[in-house]
Amino acid sequence: MANKSNIQKIMAFSPHVEMIIRRLFHSRYINFLIPKGNFRKNDVANKEFNFDNIIKYLKGIGVKSGDILIVHSAYKPLKASGLSPASIIDALIGLVGPDGTLVMPVIRMYFDKTSGVDILSENIDNIVFEYNVKESKVWTGILPKTLMNRKEAVISRFPLNTMAAVGSHAKEMFERELIEDIPAPNGANSAWKYCVDKNAWVISLGTDLAHSLTMIHTSEDVKMNDWPIKNWYRKVKFKITDGDFQIEKTVLQRHPKWGMLHFGERILSKDLIKDEIIKSVDVQGVLVESLKSKSLFEYLNDRNYKGYPYFWINKFLKK
Repeated sequence: MANKSNIQKIMAFSPHVEMIIRRLFHSRYINFLIPKGNFRKNDVANKEFNFDNIIKYLKGIGVKSGDILIVHSAYKPLKASGLSPASIIDALIGLVGPDGTLVMPVIRMYFDKTSGVDILSENIDNIVFEYNVKESKVWTGILPKTLMNRKEAVISRFPLNTMAAVGSHAKEMFERELIEDIPAPNGANSAWKYCVDKNAWVISLGTDLAHSLTMIHTSEDVKMNDWPIKNWYRKVKFKITDGDFQIEKTVLQRHPKWGMLHFGERILSKDLIKDEIIKSVDVQGVLVESLKSKSLFEYLNDRNYKGYPYFWINKFLKK
């Protein structure tokens, strides 16, 4: 297992410890405790490494031409390779080939200090948030934004847990995501579920996978009405614009309080590595973590009948 920060190790000790820390630091501050870029004390940015070693490693674990590859990334640990973000994207597209598909989350920010909206507020019924497919700010990093800006990229019109893709599945995976009256981001017709059905790879480069693992919400959203925790969702209204395309759509959002105050992220990470769902390695100083989406989906479905990996929720469980 590749190195984790001290705070991550402390939070992984028990779900009770993690829940206490989440409440002490509350909401946005938790992200400062769990740094996205994880690498050895001898900072990889101070030494050169060859990105081909990462490609070689991914081939070695079974990533091949024709696969769907979902990549979570941090560019800083990869910068010492001497490759630009565009060149790294090229290398990953080359890995899956013309019959495969490279996918990255291009998640947008609607709640921040300048929005005037408290992220935990439930009083958003009269707010219509604007999602411009090509222009809304991307906060998941320079590599996803670089992929999104490629002329051949297809970008999801779903405003939450948004992805961009290049490759043979890029158009089809997004075709059904808005067909339901009030859809969920990772629901039965989502691009995320499409990727599960195709058993996509999910990997992280230079960042902690459990901290970025949007795929876990597929097991929640597919169950939807059978999810064991009460009041799991709130409704959010969006105006969605994509060139000449424009629509107002109400979608479901997992209420932010569940992730901020109840999510056992470090316990989940420890469990997934222990049970060999996540493979976690150090490739020349860069943390690389990987899993197969069907394995994750099945693993969570076997355990989430009482809400795992969310904790301190007994009083919120459906009878």
